[in-house]
Amino acid sequence: MNFGVSFSQQKAIDSLKKLVLKEIIDSTKTSLLLDITHLYKTTNLDSFYFYSQKTLKQSIISKDYKVANAYSNLGLAKFYKSELDSSEYYLRYALNSKNKIDPITKSIIYNNLALIYYKKLERDKSIDYNLKAIELQNGNHKELSISFYNLACTYLDAELNDKAIEYLKKAYDASKKAKRPDILNAAAINLASINLDNENFSEVKYYLSVSDSLYQKMIFGDFTMII
Repeated sequence: MNFGVSFSQQKAIDSLKKLVLKEIIDSTKTSLLLDITHLYKTTNLDSFYFYSQKTLKQSIISKDYKVANAYSNLGLAKFYKSELDSSEYYLRYALNSKNKIDPITKSIIYNNLALIYYKKLERDKSIDYNLKAIELQNGNHKELSISFYNLACTYLDAELNDKAIEYLKKAYDASKKAKRPDILNAAAINLASINLDNENFSEVKYYLSVSDSLYQKMIFGDFTMII
């Protein structure tokens, strides 16, 4: 998704770019470039791709400092460009990095691999990698909300509605804790739709009211999209 860069995000990006130019320590420069890449991830996909490449080059110069994160970002950028095989290559390269990968970074890589298999209609693999991601995300409601929602979508496509409802509710609860109005809204809409098919009209009314409330808050600036 590409929402455009907000004023505050652009200010942060400009500050980080100035720090990169001044920084002489290679590993610190890599970290700064990773921060810039992260800010561009859902705001400007062309810049996200450009800085994913730039960060990877800097990481290699830094003797592979945070190289798994750099490969992971480039893999996701390739996914956004619909280059699925190339995306999978970089994500697997990230997993096979000799450097230690923290559990959340590894879970994000698993999540992105799940997205690739979802796009390729390889649902069993998509489900498997989502579940692998969830195992590593204990207590991290932000990442759990993403994994739960993506898994629910895969179950919906497979017409496994009971499992879809289970994980949509988990996504709904996790996104509330993580303050992710985007996922909360998407989960509410899907839950309303499924309950409409099942003629559970009280549930339909509840989830539609949640969605409407979120929409109004986002319009009037009470919520911002979380990156």
